[in-house]
Amino acid sequence: MNKPSDQHNQAVNRMIEAANELKDSGVDPRVVSAALLSAAGIYATYVEAGNQGFLQPQGVDKLTEIFRQQLAHIQTLKKEELRVAGHKVDEPSPSEHSKTGAE
Repeated sequence: MNKPSDQHNQAVNRMIEAANELKDSGVDPRVVSAALLSAAGIYATYVEAGNQGFLQPQGVDKLTEIFRQQLAHIQTLKKEELRVAGHKVDEPSPSEHSKTGAE
């Protein structure tokens, strides 16, 4: 049987493949991203509370913190990947510039 980390990586890759298929079929990537977040929230609620349950505010807070930690971890990995590839990582990315109005 696969290790949990292998299962996790395989599941992540399958989700990204599905997201890319939606994008490639013409769905705006921001819509795909929002749909992934919604799906994650629905599934996390199911895992924690079942089909007939819902999360109390402290459950929402717990899952929000887990997501925050995971997102921070992903950014650390991405930053290191870019650094190794020779990119400057101490400056905002071009997409961040365009959103803040900076040049």
